[in-house]
Amino acid sequence: MLKYMKFVHAATLVSLLLLVNETSVYAEEVDLTDVAQVEETIENTNIPELLIEESKKHLGSPYLFGGNSHEGFDCSGFSQYVFKELGIELPRTTGEQYNVGTEVGASNLIVGDLVFFETYKSGPSHLGIYIGNQEFIHSASTTGVAISNLDDPYYWKERYIGARRVIKD
Repeated sequence: MLKYMKFVHAATLVSLLLLVNETSVYAEEVDLTDVAQVEETIENTNIPELLIEESKKHLGSPYLFGGNSHEGFDCSGFSQYVFKELGIELPRTTGEQYNVGTEVGASNLIVGDLVFFETYKSGPSHLGIYIGNQEFIHSASTTGVAISNLDDPYYWKERYIGARRVIKD
């Protein structure tokens, strides 16, 4: 995904440099060092830190079934929104997000992994974004956007069904 993002950003930069202004009928030469600088900036970006920062901006936002904006989120709308803010596209529903990326064992979770739960129906019905230290951020119908612990013995621990990694190393 990161290589794809680099390509998209580089292609966008090249396209912008090639744009023809209203009074001109020719394109300016492209300085490829600009493209290299864009790639270097993307390479050095710490996606996990940015993911935590972006997701925490929405703590306390209300739950809204079908919601995918700061006015209200459901769980999959929240993860989709946060990742999109960082240029990473995710499908819309929990079930669809459960099928992207690569499967990750519970002992190998890293910041940015999607964690899935079986709550009200068989199969994945809730998800959150892992933020480290056994914590995940999510939008739940009872709390809105909040941070919860995977080891919560009264709810999340017994409902955890797996995780997916959508951010490439």
